Amino acid sequence: MRAIAVRSTGAVPELTELPDPRPAPGEVLVRLAAASVNPFDWQIADGMFAGRMPHTFPLVLGVDGAGRVEAAGEAVQALRPGDIVHGQFFRAPIGTGTFADLVAVPEHLDSGAIQRVPDGMPAARAAALPTAGMTALGAMDAIDPRAGQPVLILGATGGVGAFAVQLAAARDALVIATARPDAARWIRQLGATVTADYSAGDLSEQVRKAHPGGLAAILDLTGDPVCFAECAELVRDGGTAVSVAFGATPRLLASDRITAINYMLGDKAELLSRITAEVAAGRIKVPVQREVALAETPRALAANRAGGARGKTVIQVRLPIAGQLDRDHVDDGPADLDLVTLFQPLGREDAAAVEPGAVGRPEVLDVPQAVCGLEKGMVARGVIVGEDQIALAARDELLVEDVGLVADLDHEGLGGKPFGEGHLAHAGDGRNDGLPGDLLLLGSVVP
Repeated sequence: MRAIAVRSTGAVPELTELPDPRPAPGEVLVRLAAASVNPFDWQIADGMFAGRMPHTFPLVLGVDGAGRVEAAGEAVQALRPGDIVHGQFFRAPIGTGTFADLVAVPEHLDSGAIQRVPDGMPAARAAALPTAGMTALGAMDAIDPRAGQPVLILGATGGVGAFAVQLAAARDALVIATARPDAARWIRQLGATVTADYSAGDLSEQVRKAHPGGLAAILDLTGDPVCFAECAELVRDGGTAVSVAFGATPRLLASDRITAINYMLGDKAELLSRITAEVAAGRIKVPVQREVALAETPRALAANRAGGARGKTVIQVRLPIAGQLDRDHVDDGPADLDLVTLFQPLGREDAAAVEPGAVGRPEVLDVPQAVCGLEKGMVARGVIVGEDQIALAARDELLVEDVGLVADLDHEGLGGKPFGEGHLAHAGDGRNDGLPGDLLLLGSVVP
């Protein structure tokens, strides 16, 4: 199987081939459709648990994932082959992670959580949900804000923060979210009442001037003990300061004026069940902002380490077979894209970075490059997402019958084909106007 692994503690993550795992008694074998990136992943690679938990090398990274149960070991009781599951698959020994085609997971996880995915929830959202969603929900339970109370969230635009903003807003708190100006609109759409620009100077002073009456609570997601301590001075007597990144110093923890907590996840099964129910009911959005191929995971981990992430990055493990589709979606692409695209929505700024064999908009690729990754007889899986574009269903496989430019295809029998008999995948200027320059793929669904 393919996997993203490190050969030793502190090594650089790399794409490698490893033997397929087999489920031991009490375990299920999950074929992963998607996984998601958390700071926890690169922290594990750096040796966060060295000397504290056993490790196996090559150490496959990743704790969050979603996929289909392929097989069940002896003594498995609730899960069956064919079940669609997701969760935080964290276990000892560390090294059997979700950045891989397959993972063997205990049905009952002592240090993680696994459950069935609600009907209709896409794999990308199911994979992005566990660690960030559980952490945000548990931290918000610890804060327990009341209607109208001001709550400051430090690091609001990351994965945990984007969940926490929504959860606090759902409790009618007055949410003050730290965000750069270019992210302010997005975080307000998730429920933030106001934003504070941490790059514009003294954050605690900004908040003090805007909210002279003080704060009911602070949630820290950054791990900056200095900033956390300064902002904790703004919390009213009897209030709460919670850090999920161990930002509370011993001095702050000893305060008798406020309650300070370094929060750690507990009762993960219950938290995962609750946050998943909120998402399934449409009350909370999963903030997927970026999707990458498995081969791009090392870059995604490096970007997460650098900070400044918005929402969640999803690893699309199951890629189309045809073409070399290892390009990221651009920032203005669909925020809630569930599936891999056959034709990547590359912008003009990416033209220089497109490699031979890639598939993208004809406006940035010449015709030989645009079609060389897809040929008659190939089998592909994916979707084209966008207004007026035709989608290939998640589990469908498309037998490629023809590929080329609109002007080069015989239109008879193409546009009128019913969905299910044949699919026309479109990548062009986004208008789907049938003008020359739009790249088309004609195929039929494989039974």
